[in-house]
Amino acid sequence: TFFPEAVLIGAQAYDVETGAELGAAPAIPPHRRAKRWLDKVVGDDGKLYDVDERTGALTLWGEMPTTHLVPPPPGDEKRWDASIAWHATHGERAYGTSRFSDPRIEIVICHVPSKRLTREPLDWRPAKPQKSYSMHVGPDGAVYGSNYSLAMWRVDARTGECRTLGWAVPPRAGGELWCFANMGRRMYIGAYTYSWVSVYDPARPWDPGVRGGNNPRNLFRLFDHAPDQHRPRALALAGDGKVYLASCADYGVTRDGALAAIDPKTDTLAHVWCPLVKDHQLISLAPHPVRRELYVGTYRGDWWTSAVAGAMAVLDLERGEVVRRFDFPNTVQYLAAGAGIVAGLVRREWRMFFYNPETGECTAPELLEGAKTFFLGLRPSRGTWLVYQRGRLFEMEPTTRALRQISPEGVEIAGSDFREGLDGLIYFRGADELDICRFVP
Repeated sequence: TFFPEAVLIGAQAYDVETGAELGAAPAIPPHRRAKRWLDKVVGDDGKLYDVDERTGALTLWGEMPTTHLVPPPPGDEKRWDASIAWHATHGERAYGTSRFSDPRIEIVICHVPSKRLTREPLDWRPAKPQKSYSMHVGPDGAVYGSNYSLAMWRVDARTGECRTLGWAVPPRAGGELWCFANMGRRMYIGAYTYSWVSVYDPARPWDPGVRGGNNPRNLFRLFDHAPDQHRPRALALAGDGKVYLASCADYGVTRDGALAAIDPKTDTLAHVWCPLVKDHQLISLAPHPVRRELYVGTYRGDWWTSAVAGAMAVLDLERGEVVRRFDFPNTVQYLAAGAGIVAGLVRREWRMFFYNPETGECTAPELLEGAKTFFLGLRPSRGTWLVYQRGRLFEMEPTTRALRQISPEGVEIAGSDFREGLDGLIYFRGADELDICRFVP
Protein backbone atom coordinates (compact mmCIF):
# COMPACT_ATOMS: atom_id res chain seq x y z
CA THR A 1 0.00 0.00 0.00
CA PHE A 2 1.47 3.37 -1.04
CA PHE A 3 0.99 6.73 0.68
CA PRO A 4 2.61 10.03 -0.36
CA GLU A 5 5.10 9.85 2.52
CA ALA A 6 5.34 6.12 3.27
CA VAL A 7 5.01 2.58 1.97
CA LEU A 8 3.13 0.08 4.10
CA ILE A 9 4.31 -3.55 3.73
CA GLY A 10 2.19 -5.74 5.92
CA ALA A 11 2.01 -3.93 9.28
CA GLN A 12 5.36 -2.15 8.87
CA ALA A 13 5.62 1.36 7.39
CA TYR A 14 8.75 2.65 5.61
CA ASP A 15 9.81 6.20 4.76
CA VAL A 16 9.60 6.77 1.00
CA GLU A 17 12.74 8.92 0.82
CA THR A 18 15.11 7.04 3.15
CA GLY A 19 13.63 3.57 3.34
CA ALA A 20 13.86 3.72 7.13
CA GLU A 21 11.27 1.93 9.26
CA LEU A 22 8.60 4.18 10.76
CA GLY A 23 7.28 3.62 14.23
CA ALA A 24 3.66 3.89 13.12
CA ALA A 25 1.83 3.90 9.83
CA PRO A 26 0.41 7.24 8.75
CA ALA A 27 -3.31 7.75 9.09
CA ILE A 28 -5.15 6.23 6.16
CA PRO A 29 -7.58 8.75 4.68
CA PRO A 30 -11.11 7.44 4.01
CA HIS A 31 -10.81 7.64 0.23
CA ARG A 32 -7.85 5.22 0.31
CA ARG A 33 -9.98 2.65 2.10
CA ALA A 34 -12.84 3.01 -0.37
CA LYS A 35 -13.73 0.32 -2.90
CA ARG A 36 -12.20 1.00 -6.31
CA TRP A 37 -13.23 0.34 -9.89
CA LEU A 38 -10.23 0.92 -12.12
CA ASP A 39 -9.04 4.41 -11.11
CA LYS A 40 -12.45 5.48 -9.70
CA VAL A 41 -13.84 5.33 -6.16
CA VAL A 42 -17.14 3.49 -5.71
CA GLY A 43 -19.41 5.61 -3.55
CA ASP A 44 -21.99 4.43 -1.05
CA ASP A 45 -24.60 5.08 -3.74
CA GLY A 46 -22.85 2.67 -6.11
CA LYS A 47 -21.80 5.46 -8.48
CA LEU A 48 -18.24 6.21 -9.54
CA TYR A 49 -16.22 9.21 -8.41
CA ASP A 50 -12.95 10.83 -9.38
CA VAL A 51 -10.78 11.46 -6.34
CA ASP A 52 -8.31 14.20 -5.56
CA GLU A 53 -5.45 12.16 -4.09
CA ARG A 54 -4.15 15.15 -2.14
CA THR A 55 -7.36 16.29 -0.47
CA GLY A 56 -9.57 13.23 -0.85
CA ALA A 57 -12.35 15.28 -2.45
CA LEU A 58 -14.73 13.23 -4.62
CA THR A 59 -16.30 14.38 -7.92
CA LEU A 60 -19.06 12.40 -9.58
CA TRP A 61 -17.81 10.69 -12.76
CA GLY A 62 -20.82 8.54 -13.67
CA GLU A 63 -22.42 5.13 -13.24
CA MET A 64 -20.45 1.91 -13.48
CA PRO A 65 -20.91 0.61 -17.05
CA THR A 66 -21.97 -2.93 -16.19
CA THR A 67 -25.23 -3.15 -18.11
CA HIS A 68 -23.70 -3.45 -21.58
CA LEU A 69 -23.36 -6.88 -23.10
CA VAL A 70 -21.38 -8.30 -26.01
CA PRO A 71 -23.53 -10.47 -28.32
CA PRO A 72 -22.40 -14.12 -28.42
CA PRO A 73 -21.26 -15.74 -31.66
CA PRO A 74 -24.05 -17.76 -33.35
CA GLY A 75 -24.43 -21.24 -31.92
CA ASP A 76 -22.54 -20.63 -28.68
CA GLU A 77 -25.09 -18.63 -26.68
CA LYS A 78 -25.06 -20.99 -23.70
CA ARG A 79 -21.31 -20.87 -23.08
CA TRP A 80 -20.55 -17.28 -24.03
CA ASP A 81 -19.65 -14.90 -21.21
CA ALA A 82 -21.55 -11.82 -22.35
CA SER A 83 -20.01 -9.34 -19.91
CA ILE A 84 -17.21 -6.91 -20.69
CA ALA A 85 -13.79 -6.77 -19.06
CA TRP A 86 -13.19 -3.03 -18.54
CA HIS A 87 -9.55 -2.00 -18.62
CA ALA A 88 -9.30 1.78 -18.43
CA THR A 89 -11.16 5.09 -18.20
CA HIS A 90 -10.37 8.38 -19.87
CA GLY A 91 -12.46 11.50 -19.70
CA GLU A 92 -16.08 10.38 -19.89
CA ARG A 93 -15.28 7.06 -21.54
CA ALA A 94 -14.57 3.54 -20.34
CA TYR A 95 -12.65 1.09 -22.52
CA GLY A 96 -12.96 -2.69 -22.48
CA THR A 97 -13.07 -5.92 -24.43
CA SER A 98 -15.34 -8.94 -24.41
CA ARG A 99 -14.22 -11.47 -21.82
CA PHE A 100 -13.68 -14.02 -24.58
CA SER A 101 -11.36 -13.27 -27.49
CA ASP A 102 -13.43 -11.89 -30.34
CA PRO A 103 -12.06 -12.77 -33.79
CA ARG A 104 -13.08 -9.29 -34.97
CA ILE A 105 -10.45 -7.81 -32.60
CA GLU A 106 -12.11 -4.64 -31.37
CA ILE A 107 -12.26 -2.32 -28.40
CA VAL A 108 -15.60 -1.70 -26.64
CA ILE A 109 -16.12 1.97 -25.74
CA CYS A 110 -18.79 3.19 -23.34
CA HIS A 111 -19.68 6.92 -23.29
CA VAL A 112 -20.75 7.05 -19.65
CA PRO A 113 -23.08 10.11 -19.62
CA SER A 114 -25.19 8.78 -22.51
CA LYS A 115 -24.57 5.06 -21.79
CA ARG A 116 -23.90 4.69 -25.51
CA LEU A 117 -21.82 1.66 -26.48
CA THR A 118 -19.63 1.68 -29.59
CA ARG A 119 -16.92 -0.56 -30.99
CA GLU A 120 -13.66 0.36 -32.61
CA PRO A 121 -12.12 -2.28 -34.92
CA LEU A 122 -8.37 -2.68 -34.62
CA ASP A 123 -6.13 -3.27 -37.60
CA TRP A 124 -3.69 -5.03 -35.32
CA ARG A 125 -0.73 -7.22 -36.19
CA PRO A 126 1.93 -8.45 -33.78
CA ALA A 127 5.27 -6.65 -33.87
CA LYS A 128 6.99 -10.02 -34.27
CA PRO A 129 5.81 -13.19 -36.02
CA GLN A 130 3.85 -15.41 -33.70
CA LYS A 131 5.34 -18.85 -33.07
CA SER A 132 3.56 -21.94 -34.32
CA TYR A 133 2.15 -24.27 -31.70
CA SER A 134 1.10 -27.37 -33.61
CA MET A 135 1.40 -28.94 -37.06
CA HIS A 136 -0.38 -31.76 -38.90
CA VAL A 137 -0.66 -33.20 -42.41
CA GLY A 138 -4.36 -33.31 -43.22
CA PRO A 139 -6.30 -35.85 -45.29
CA ASP A 140 -6.00 -33.60 -48.36
CA GLY A 141 -2.19 -33.48 -48.09
CA ALA A 142 -2.09 -29.88 -46.90
CA VAL A 143 -0.29 -28.88 -43.71
CA TYR A 144 -2.49 -27.54 -40.90
CA GLY A 145 -1.77 -26.06 -37.51
CA SER A 146 -2.19 -23.11 -35.19
CA ASN A 147 -0.06 -20.47 -33.59
CA TYR A 148 -0.72 -19.38 -30.01
CA SER A 149 -4.41 -18.88 -30.80
CA LEU A 150 -7.49 -20.85 -31.80
CA ALA A 151 -7.17 -19.80 -35.44
CA MET A 152 -6.17 -22.59 -37.81
CA TRP A 153 -3.89 -22.05 -40.80
CA ARG A 154 -3.36 -24.15 -43.94
CA VAL A 155 -0.27 -24.52 -46.12
CA ASP A 156 -0.81 -25.84 -49.64
CA ALA A 157 1.88 -28.50 -50.07
CA ARG A 158 2.04 -27.94 -53.84
CA THR A 159 2.39 -24.17 -53.94
CA GLY A 160 3.59 -23.30 -50.43
CA GLU A 161 0.73 -20.79 -50.09
CA CYS A 162 -0.24 -20.22 -46.45
CA ARG A 163 -3.53 -18.71 -45.36
CA THR A 164 -5.46 -18.41 -42.12
CA LEU A 165 -8.78 -20.22 -42.21
CA GLY A 166 -10.14 -18.59 -39.04
CA TRP A 167 -11.25 -19.46 -35.52
CA ALA A 168 -11.78 -23.23 -35.36
CA VAL A 169 -13.62 -23.41 -32.01
CA PRO A 170 -15.82 -20.95 -30.06
CA PRO A 171 -13.60 -17.88 -29.53
CA ARG A 172 -12.32 -17.15 -26.05
CA ALA A 173 -9.31 -15.73 -24.28
CA GLY A 174 -6.21 -17.84 -24.85
CA GLY A 175 -6.03 -21.31 -26.24
CA GLU A 176 -4.44 -23.24 -29.09
CA LEU A 177 -5.11 -26.21 -31.32
CA TRP A 178 -3.07 -29.00 -29.73
CA CYS A 179 -3.58 -32.25 -31.67
CA PHE A 180 -5.11 -33.76 -34.80
CA ALA A 181 -6.08 -37.14 -36.28
CA ASN A 182 -7.27 -38.07 -39.79
CA MET A 183 -10.14 -40.40 -40.57
CA GLY A 184 -11.09 -40.72 -44.20
CA ARG A 185 -11.48 -37.27 -45.71
CA ARG A 186 -12.06 -35.60 -42.33
CA MET A 187 -9.76 -34.69 -39.46
CA TYR A 188 -10.45 -34.40 -35.75
CA ILE A 189 -9.03 -31.51 -33.74
CA GLY A 190 -8.34 -31.17 -30.01
CA ALA A 191 -8.15 -27.65 -28.56
CA TYR A 192 -7.17 -26.02 -25.28
CA THR A 193 -9.06 -24.98 -23.11
CA TYR A 194 -11.82 -27.38 -21.95
CA SER A 195 -10.39 -30.11 -24.24
CA TRP A 196 -12.70 -29.16 -27.09
CA VAL A 197 -13.12 -31.82 -29.80
CA SER A 198 -14.03 -30.70 -33.33
CA VAL A 199 -14.18 -32.35 -36.75
CA TYR A 200 -13.27 -30.66 -40.05
CA ASP A 201 -13.77 -31.63 -43.70
CA PRO A 202 -11.26 -29.73 -45.90
CA ALA A 203 -13.44 -30.37 -48.99
CA ARG A 204 -16.30 -28.29 -47.57
CA PRO A 205 -16.49 -24.51 -47.05
CA TRP A 206 -15.14 -23.08 -43.79
CA ASP A 207 -18.07 -22.38 -41.44
CA PRO A 208 -17.17 -23.14 -37.78
CA GLY A 209 -19.80 -23.63 -35.12
CA VAL A 210 -21.67 -26.09 -32.92
CA ARG A 211 -24.53 -26.99 -35.25
CA GLY A 212 -24.75 -30.11 -37.37
CA GLY A 213 -23.91 -28.39 -40.65
CA ASN A 214 -20.97 -26.36 -39.37
CA ASN A 215 -17.44 -27.03 -40.62
CA PRO A 216 -15.46 -27.46 -38.49
CA ARG A 217 -18.18 -28.67 -36.18
CA ASN A 218 -17.42 -28.31 -32.48
CA LEU A 219 -18.65 -31.61 -31.06
CA PHE A 220 -18.19 -31.44 -27.29
CA ARG A 221 -15.95 -30.37 -24.41
CA LEU A 222 -14.37 -33.23 -22.50
CA PHE A 223 -14.36 -30.80 -19.55
CA ASP A 224 -18.14 -31.37 -19.32
CA HIS A 225 -17.68 -35.14 -18.93
CA ALA A 226 -14.49 -35.49 -16.84
CA PRO A 227 -13.25 -33.17 -14.06
CA ASP A 228 -10.92 -30.29 -14.99
CA GLN A 229 -9.92 -31.60 -18.42
CA HIS A 230 -8.38 -28.77 -20.43
CA ARG A 231 -5.35 -30.02 -22.37
CA PRO A 232 -5.91 -32.50 -25.23
CA ARG A 233 -2.45 -33.93 -25.81
CA ALA A 234 -3.05 -36.60 -28.49
CA LEU A 235 -5.67 -37.91 -30.92
CA ALA A 236 -5.49 -41.28 -32.68
CA LEU A 237 -7.63 -43.55 -34.86
CA ALA A 238 -7.58 -47.04 -33.31
CA GLY A 239 -8.23 -50.54 -34.63
CA ASP A 240 -11.85 -50.60 -33.40
CA GLY A 241 -12.73 -47.70 -35.71
CA LYS A 242 -13.02 -45.11 -32.95
CA VAL A 243 -11.01 -41.95 -32.45
CA TYR A 244 -9.33 -41.62 -29.05
CA LEU A 245 -8.37 -38.45 -27.20
CA ALA A 246 -5.76 -38.30 -24.40
CA SER A 247 -6.23 -35.35 -22.06
CA CYS A 248 -4.47 -33.68 -19.13
CA ALA A 249 -6.25 -32.08 -16.19
CA ASP A 250 -5.60 -28.43 -15.43
CA TYR A 251 -2.44 -27.48 -13.50
CA GLY A 252 -2.77 -30.33 -11.02
CA VAL A 253 -6.23 -29.28 -9.80
CA THR A 254 -6.98 -32.94 -10.20
CA ARG A 255 -4.17 -35.36 -10.89
CA ASP A 256 -6.14 -37.69 -13.14
CA GLY A 257 -6.06 -37.30 -16.90
CA ALA A 258 -8.87 -38.73 -19.04
CA LEU A 259 -9.18 -40.85 -22.16
CA ALA A 260 -12.19 -40.37 -24.43
CA ALA A 261 -13.50 -42.61 -27.23
CA ILE A 262 -15.34 -40.86 -30.09
CA ASP A 263 -17.69 -42.73 -32.43
CA PRO A 264 -17.00 -41.23 -35.89
CA LYS A 265 -20.27 -42.64 -37.27
CA THR A 266 -22.26 -40.32 -35.01
CA ASP A 267 -19.49 -37.92 -33.87
CA THR A 268 -20.58 -38.51 -30.29
CA LEU A 269 -18.72 -39.42 -27.13
CA ALA A 270 -18.77 -43.21 -26.79
CA HIS A 271 -16.88 -43.69 -23.51
CA VAL A 272 -14.67 -41.86 -20.99
CA TRP A 273 -12.02 -43.34 -18.71
CA CYS A 274 -11.15 -41.04 -15.82
CA PRO A 275 -8.83 -42.05 -14.45
CA LEU A 276 -7.25 -44.45 -16.89
CA VAL A 277 -4.08 -44.57 -14.78
CA LYS A 278 -4.58 -43.34 -11.22
CA ASP A 279 -2.77 -40.06 -10.41
CA HIS A 280 -1.39 -39.81 -13.96
CA GLN A 281 -1.96 -37.39 -16.84
CA LEU A 282 -2.23 -38.71 -20.41
CA ILE A 283 0.08 -37.30 -23.05
CA SER A 284 0.68 -39.72 -25.97
CA LEU A 285 -1.18 -42.41 -27.94
CA ALA A 286 -0.28 -45.18 -30.36
CA PRO A 287 -2.83 -47.66 -31.78
CA HIS A 288 -1.64 -51.13 -32.76
CA PRO A 289 -2.01 -51.59 -36.55
CA VAL A 290 -3.66 -55.03 -36.14
CA ARG A 291 -4.43 -55.86 -32.50
CA ARG A 292 -7.36 -54.23 -30.71
CA GLU A 293 -4.98 -52.44 -28.37
CA LEU A 294 -4.21 -48.80 -27.67
CA TYR A 295 -0.95 -47.74 -26.02
CA VAL A 296 -1.17 -44.69 -23.77
CA GLY A 297 1.80 -42.65 -22.51
CA THR A 298 1.46 -40.87 -19.17
CA TYR A 299 3.25 -38.77 -16.58
CA ARG A 300 2.76 -38.11 -12.88
CA GLY A 301 3.14 -34.59 -11.51
CA ASP A 302 1.50 -31.19 -11.84
CA TRP A 303 3.10 -30.36 -15.18
CA TRP A 304 4.76 -32.49 -17.82
CA THR A 305 8.05 -30.55 -17.71
CA SER A 306 8.41 -31.32 -13.98
CA ALA A 307 7.12 -34.88 -14.01
CA VAL A 308 8.37 -37.29 -11.36
CA ALA A 309 7.34 -40.50 -13.15
CA GLY A 310 5.65 -41.87 -16.23
CA ALA A 311 4.06 -45.03 -17.57
CA MET A 312 2.83 -46.83 -20.66
CA ALA A 313 -0.61 -48.39 -20.27
CA VAL A 314 -1.89 -51.12 -22.61
CA LEU A 315 -5.64 -50.68 -23.12
CA ASP A 316 -7.55 -53.71 -24.42
CA LEU A 317 -10.18 -52.07 -26.66
CA GLU A 318 -12.56 -55.04 -26.57
CA ARG A 319 -12.55 -55.32 -22.78
CA GLY A 320 -12.21 -51.58 -22.22
CA GLU A 321 -9.60 -51.97 -19.50
CA VAL A 322 -5.87 -51.63 -18.93
CA VAL A 323 -4.30 -55.09 -19.11
CA ARG A 324 -0.63 -54.11 -18.67
CA ARG A 325 1.29 -51.17 -17.30
CA PHE A 326 4.99 -50.36 -17.44
CA ASP A 327 6.48 -47.64 -15.24
CA PHE A 328 9.31 -45.29 -16.23
CA PRO A 329 11.29 -42.54 -14.46
CA ASN A 330 9.74 -39.71 -16.49
CA THR A 331 7.11 -38.70 -19.04
CA VAL A 332 6.42 -41.13 -21.89
CA GLN A 333 6.24 -38.29 -24.37
CA TYR A 334 6.07 -40.18 -27.68
CA LEU A 335 4.75 -43.59 -28.71
CA ALA A 336 4.73 -45.39 -32.06
CA ALA A 337 3.52 -48.86 -33.07
CA GLY A 338 4.37 -50.89 -36.15
CA ALA A 339 5.26 -54.38 -37.38
CA GLY A 340 4.27 -55.94 -34.08
CA ILE A 341 6.54 -53.69 -31.98
CA VAL A 342 5.74 -50.62 -29.88
CA ALA A 343 8.39 -47.96 -29.22
CA GLY A 344 8.31 -45.21 -26.62
CA LEU A 345 10.46 -42.19 -25.78
CA VAL A 346 11.08 -41.12 -22.17
CA ARG A 347 11.45 -37.38 -21.68
CA ARG A 348 14.45 -35.81 -19.95
CA GLU A 349 16.48 -39.00 -20.31
CA TRP A 350 15.63 -39.04 -24.05
CA ARG A 351 15.95 -42.81 -24.14
CA MET A 352 13.76 -45.26 -26.04
CA PHE A 353 12.11 -48.49 -24.91
CA PHE A 354 10.54 -51.30 -26.94
CA TYR A 355 7.50 -53.43 -26.13
CA ASN A 356 6.52 -56.74 -27.77
CA PRO A 357 2.73 -57.26 -27.49
CA GLU A 358 3.07 -60.97 -28.30
CA THR A 359 5.38 -61.77 -25.40
CA GLY A 360 4.45 -58.91 -23.08
CA GLU A 361 8.14 -58.03 -22.68
CA CYS A 362 9.28 -54.43 -22.42
CA THR A 363 12.92 -53.33 -22.53
CA ALA A 364 14.50 -50.77 -20.23
CA PRO A 365 14.97 -47.29 -21.76
CA GLU A 366 18.21 -47.10 -23.74
CA LEU A 367 20.19 -44.70 -25.88
CA LEU A 368 20.07 -45.46 -29.59
CA GLU A 369 23.63 -46.00 -30.80
CA GLY A 370 24.81 -43.98 -27.83
CA ALA A 371 22.83 -40.83 -28.72
CA LYS A 372 19.77 -39.11 -27.24
CA THR A 373 16.52 -39.18 -29.22
CA PHE A 374 14.24 -36.13 -29.17
CA PHE A 375 11.34 -37.14 -31.41
CA LEU A 376 9.59 -40.38 -32.37
CA GLY A 377 6.87 -40.61 -35.00
CA LEU A 378 5.46 -42.61 -37.90
CA ARG A 379 6.36 -42.77 -41.57
CA PRO A 380 3.08 -44.29 -42.79
CA SER A 381 4.03 -44.91 -46.43
CA ARG A 382 6.77 -47.35 -45.40
CA GLY A 383 5.48 -48.66 -42.08
CA THR A 384 8.59 -47.33 -40.36
CA TRP A 385 9.38 -44.80 -37.64
CA LEU A 386 10.87 -41.32 -37.78
CA VAL A 387 13.60 -40.83 -35.16
CA TYR A 388 15.21 -37.44 -34.58
CA GLN A 389 18.58 -37.07 -32.93
CA ARG A 390 20.38 -33.78 -32.69
CA GLY A 391 20.60 -32.31 -36.19
CA ARG A 392 19.66 -35.50 -38.06
CA LEU A 393 16.45 -37.38 -38.89
CA PHE A 394 16.54 -41.15 -39.25
CA GLU A 395 14.17 -43.85 -40.43
CA MET A 396 13.97 -46.88 -38.13
CA GLU A 397 12.79 -50.31 -39.20
CA PRO A 398 10.72 -51.59 -36.24
CA THR A 399 11.74 -55.25 -36.31
CA THR A 400 15.50 -54.76 -36.72
CA ARG A 401 15.69 -51.31 -35.06
CA ALA A 402 18.22 -50.35 -37.73
CA LEU A 403 18.68 -46.61 -38.28
CA ARG A 404 19.06 -45.02 -41.72
CA GLN A 405 19.63 -41.30 -42.05
CA ILE A 406 17.07 -39.67 -44.36
CA SER A 407 17.86 -36.00 -43.77
CA PRO A 408 20.34 -34.47 -46.23
CA GLU A 409 23.97 -35.33 -45.53
CA GLY A 410 26.02 -32.44 -44.22
CA VAL A 411 22.92 -30.38 -43.37
CA GLU A 412 21.86 -29.89 -39.76
CA ILE A 413 18.10 -30.21 -39.38
CA ALA A 414 16.84 -28.22 -36.39
CA GLY A 415 13.16 -28.62 -35.63
CA SER A 416 10.32 -30.69 -34.20
CA ASP A 417 7.00 -32.35 -35.12
CA PHE A 418 8.29 -34.30 -38.11
CA ARG A 419 5.49 -35.50 -40.39
CA GLU A 420 5.43 -37.37 -43.69
CA GLY A 421 3.23 -35.70 -46.28
CA LEU A 422 1.08 -37.47 -48.82
CA ASP A 423 3.70 -36.39 -51.38
CA GLY A 424 6.37 -38.39 -49.52
CA LEU A 425 8.22 -35.29 -48.32
CA ILE A 426 9.06 -34.72 -44.66
CA TYR A 427 7.52 -31.60 -43.09
CA PHE A 428 8.54 -30.12 -39.75
CA ARG A 429 8.47 -27.00 -37.63
CA GLY A 430 11.73 -25.05 -37.63
CA ALA A 431 13.60 -24.67 -34.36
CA ASP A 432 12.55 -21.02 -34.05
CA GLU A 433 8.91 -22.21 -34.44
CA LEU A 434 8.36 -19.49 -37.04
CA ASP A 435 8.78 -21.56 -40.20
CA ILE A 436 7.26 -24.72 -41.67
CA CYS A 437 10.04 -26.58 -43.49
CA ARG A 438 10.29 -29.67 -45.67
CA PHE A 439 12.88 -31.82 -47.40
CA VAL A 440 13.07 -34.79 -49.76
CA PRO A 441 14.06 -37.90 -47.74
